[in-house]
Amino acid sequence: MKTPFLLLVLLFMPTLMISAAPPALPTGASLAWTSTDPAIVQARELINTGELAKAEALLRGHSSDTAAVETLEIIRRIRQDYSLTAADMLKKLQPSIRELTTDDISRWTQTRELQARTIDGQLAYFRREPSNLFRFCPDAIARRLSSLPSSSDTALTDHLAQVIAEAKRTGKVEVAPIAHRIRFTLTVPANTPGAKAGGRQTDLQQS
Repeated sequence: MKTPFLLLVLLFMPTLMISAAPPALPTGASLAWTSTDPAIVQARELINTGELAKAEALLRGHSSDTAAVETLEIIRRIRQDYSLTAADMLKKLQPSIRELTTDDISRWTQTRELQARTIDGQLAYFRREPSNLFRFCPDAIARRLSSLPSSSDTALTDHLAQVIAEAKRTGKVEVAPIAHRIRFTLTVPANTPGAKAGGRQTDLQQS
């Protein structure tokens, strides 16, 4: 009698183990990318091919669905991030790159050194360029126009050089102190207790 009983136990063990398995934990990814709803899947495919208007039209009928709402938000952000035309990009880059032409914009777009994507049949550029262009495009980097440092930048650079040299020479961590003179005016209402008439501008010396 023991053998049939053991066989029954062994047969039911996989079922018991499966039923006791914990539920799958959420991935943390947006439902826009994980949903298996046919409408969301189709909208994802449209987004990947740049057909945002069609994806929006498809999702409008599911606007109460969380996955649809998240997908519409992704579309909104894509439009916001890629909001510049080729003419906009040319105008934006001209102050930063020497002898810039439309051919440069086209060439860097084709080599993907200038970040862009096609949205509803129109080429749109990343609004934060040229941040990526000046990282990955040797031609743009070589032709970049350097802005002249301001007098305050030059003074700071000179002072830092002095600090480093003095610290190396003396081995101290506090070197090259600077004395500041601050001029300020403090206006006190006439009826303030203890205030005296004839108060005037005062110099404050700090070292």
